[in-house]
Amino acid sequence: MFVLILKRIASVAAICAVLILVTLQLSRMSAMTPGRVALGPRASDDAITAYNGRVGFNAALPVRFVRYIVDMSQGDFGISARTQSSVSTDLASRWPATLELALSGLVVAAALGLLMGLVAALELPGHRLVRVIMTLAGSAPVFLAAFALLLILGSRLNVLPLTGRSNFSDAPSGPTGLLLVDGLVHFRLDVWWDALQHLTMPALSIALLPAVAIGRILTGSLTDVMRANHIKTARMKGLSPSRVVMKHGLRNASGPALAITGLQLGLMLSGVVIVEQVFGWPGVGNYVAEAIPANDFPVISAVTVVLGIAYVIINALVDLLQAWADPRIRSNV
Repeated sequence: MFVLILKRIASVAAICAVLILVTLQLSRMSAMTPGRVALGPRASDDAITAYNGRVGFNAALPVRFVRYIVDMSQGDFGISARTQSSVSTDLASRWPATLELALSGLVVAAALGLLMGLVAALELPGHRLVRVIMTLAGSAPVFLAAFALLLILGSRLNVLPLTGRSNFSDAPSGPTGLLLVDGLVHFRLDVWWDALQHLTMPALSIALLPAVAIGRILTGSLTDVMRANHIKTARMKGLSPSRVVMKHGLRNASGPALAITGLQLGLMLSGVVIVEQVFGWPGVGNYVAEAIPANDFPVISAVTVVLGIAYVIINALVDLLQAWADPRIRSNV
């Protein structure tokens, strides 16, 4: 297991390095340099060149790469060419909202995927309806799910707030920045309940497609495992059906479901940009959506690198969870 951990750390470092190199090179290929974005179209070429030199844009790629790594390790992602404010400060203020949305979506996706997988694989009451729902939901893009929830639960039924993160101007902002956690820490159940209501539709929107994917994979994997000889032996010993499934079936079937969970996280992170715009969620997705039309590459690069590193690290953790769940993976390392 220790060797596997070392290999995953090395692969994470290599992938993150390539991601940063590609991001820096793409910014170099754009005609909209930081100087042109910051100074405007009427600025002279000399002024633009001088500005690009001050921010290190004209340096060679290896030099920019090393400088970017050093600055990033110190929490410095540069200055936004559009707003002239620190990108790190902007990210620090917006990241908790996106993190809370992404974590909530991941929890909802895992719970729904597990529920749908168990019902469909074990043919529990309503399993045919679940299979139909999985088929229909799997064909719905993120923006369609978001607008459907907004229209039905927000506009028509008026049971959930339409946009924003909270109705409280005095909501606690620490210690985590996550309103669901901070509301409980400060014993503000009104803030907690309000944050949960605001979070429900955005979290469901980004969780729906990953949940369907997890449920489908778990259904197939669990169906195969439940036909295995060791499951038949466990049943012959007189173990209850629920104990057979939870102790002998689910763990052996969890490997493929864990793998697809890690892969679906990328879809979830990309969906955050769309969902945050639909629901007016004050997170990183909205931040980068405002930066893209202005070609604000310091912001675009920072968000790309941060989300990319988060995706790679979580997938590495999923690989380790698979190795924990399936000893055959550890034996092949």
